[in-house]
Amino acid sequence: TSDGNGEDLFRIELTVGQRIVIDCLARRLESELDASIEVSNVSGRLLASNGDWYGADPFVDFVSPGDGAFLIRINDLRFRGGYPYRLMISDRPHIEAIHPRAIQAGQTAELVISGRGLAEPSQPDSLSNDGPTLLTSRVSVSAPTDALTRGTFSFLEHPTGHSVLPTAATCTLNGFQIRPWDECLNALPMLVSSSPVTLEAENNDDSEKPQSVSIPAVVSGRFDRPQDGDWFEFEVPEGGQYGFDVYSERINGRADPFLVVMDD
Repeated sequence: TSDGNGEDLFRIELTVGQRIVIDCLARRLESELDASIEVSNVSGRLLASNGDWYGADPFVDFVSPGDGAFLIRINDLRFRGGYPYRLMISDRPHIEAIHPRAIQAGQTAELVISGRGLAEPSQPDSLSNDGPTLLTSRVSVSAPTDALTRGTFSFLEHPTGHSVLPTAATCTLNGFQIRPWDECLNALPMLVSSSPVTLEAENNDDSEKPQSVSIPAVVSGRFDRPQDGDWFEFEVPEGGQYGFDVYSERINGRADPFLVVMDD
């Protein structure tokens, strides 16, 4: 619980090169705490900090520069007291992203898992990230055959990691959560569709080189780097009416997508 005009300090022992994640859950648990995390050595030298990662909840990805003790400091941004939080410090696998994030009901897909402390075999990921390099690994997953008929979302953990509190929209998507390995710290949601899923293919970064898709289409893409924009083209008969629905925050994405539809 936060202390008014004070801080909570925790001391941990790490070995050189040991990678940990420090996740403070507050707003995701309906607490009013606006938390801030700082990591320092015992001499007080600041080594890492964060104030907003999952919305207002902070998260730190930290690699120990040496053997010894380190201090983790938690406080409310305005030093208000009496607000609860849950602090998780671990070197177990933590998943940042999964691609693709949609799968056809009853089908099996190979997923690219990006995260920290992943199980072997893994390798560095090209996904842009604030902090130490992410790792990537691959797993196969099968979508439940009844995902489109049961009318519920299968949760392994709840609430989800949205930057806002889950709503009816986030809780009633057709899909399920995946935890690639039993020792993973978190689970991420997967959408289930009735039609085949098209994977976004680079290089589709401008209007001169759009990716062709046939509608109705379910496209699973990702923003690979800052200022990445993805272009798609499709043919429609005159007078046709179509809807476009972009899922990001609802599937635990951290992007804020912007959609533009234009003619040729």
